[in-house]
Amino acid sequence: MINKIPPNNPDAEMAVLGGCLHGDKVALSQAVEILSPTDFYKEAHKIIYEAICYLFGNAQIVDIITVADYLTKQSKLDQVGGCYYITELINRVPSAANIQYHCKIVKDCSIVRQLAVSAELLRDKCLENAEPAADIVADAESQILNIAIKNESGKPEFVRDAVIQCGDNIQWYADNPGKIKGLTTTYWTLDTELNGLECERNIVIGARPGMGKSAFALSLAVGLAKRGHCGVFFSAEMSKTQLMNRAISCASKIPIKDLRKSHIILQRQKDIIMAQNELHNLPLIIDDKAAPLIEDIYAKAVRLKIQHDIQYIIIDHMHIIATRQKGDKREKLIAISGMCKRMARDLNIPVIPLVQLNRQCEARTGMDKMPRMADIREDGSIEQDADIILFLFRPEYYGIESYPTEKDGNVPTQNLLMVNIAKNRDGEAGAHMNVNLHFDPAIMEIREFDNRPTREDLF
Repeated sequence: MINKIPPNNPDAEMAVLGGCLHGDKVALSQAVEILSPTDFYKEAHKIIYEAICYLFGNAQIVDIITVADYLTKQSKLDQVGGCYYITELINRVPSAANIQYHCKIVKDCSIVRQLAVSAELLRDKCLENAEPAADIVADAESQILNIAIKNESGKPEFVRDAVIQCGDNIQWYADNPGKIKGLTTTYWTLDTELNGLECERNIVIGARPGMGKSAFALSLAVGLAKRGHCGVFFSAEMSKTQLMNRAISCASKIPIKDLRKSHIILQRQKDIIMAQNELHNLPLIIDDKAAPLIEDIYAKAVRLKIQHDIQYIIIDHMHIIATRQKGDKREKLIAISGMCKRMARDLNIPVIPLVQLNRQCEARTGMDKMPRMADIREDGSIEQDADIILFLFRPEYYGIESYPTEKDGNVPTQNLLMVNIAKNRDGEAGAHMNVNLHFDPAIMEIREFDNRPTREDLF
């Protein structure tokens, strides 16, 4: 970019502005849908287009007089060349008939300029050679993907297309009675309630420390992989070695602490080898980069979808993921949560971010310690962006030996992991919607409970 003028087309920019100044509402809506003020290269054009967007967005008339009046009130009329320049813009374009074509030219130049800026920054990083090559490559992927996302424009469609798609979906259930459409896990009770892990779903799993979030997420991933579903586990909290130690412990039924004891390893070597062989060829990808950026996760997910057709994403966990977005902790969390939702929609797969709940539930007593929506940390954006929210709760962890139910009386809590379906856009949810699973912390095994009720109504 040194000593070179960045790509731009002043004639196309003037044509767009002139077309807008004719006041044609259809042309204005087309321009506003395609372009933002930053897409213009010339500063005067940016300022004029900002005025046009403001007036149009506030349902006001857009013409020479209103734009000039707005710029005068903003003390910017002289900055753009006065009324003479605004008049010249409209005189150059007899009508707004070709405004979409002119907008595309301006947009293409803007995208190329953004790529050029990113390329220059990446070039400087390469020359400085202060970061690992893998990090620079990931940064390049992320920056280019962000440019693509930012400049993406969705195409509105008539409702008929959605009706046809919905009809096909309903017909599938008619043709496949009793079957689950989403990805099936090893937890048939949970699958029944959620219809499996369906495409485009942002499925949030929340719990306090010690409840088994990571164990549950890993169990989901291994179970899905055993069913042939390829997926990626982004582990910001534990290394891939730690995760595989847990998986081997679970598969071999050897407590994790014993995998460090020589005599037990020698005694149970056959079980360990069998567990390793069981896990070795599973279609499960683990990325254990510490403090990853959500933008990098998105870029990697897109690449893995193309290369390996991944069918789900697990992120452990949301509160230790970073972002390039500026702002305070709350604003960054909003951006991260929104990106999880977008990943699910864009890649058409379930995305499963884990979240750590706040300490409010610790102050409550007995079974009231069961998590609630208000226990989600920082902001309501996580709740808003989630299609499904699952809360994990282990009463035994808090010394609760049993809890009362209307149907079965007092239910013992030994090895009990309660999965509460707190939110479900397409199904039943609430404090009474609990799936009970067996959790053995020694080997991090989570499985269906034998002869236990799967729904309880708590007093």
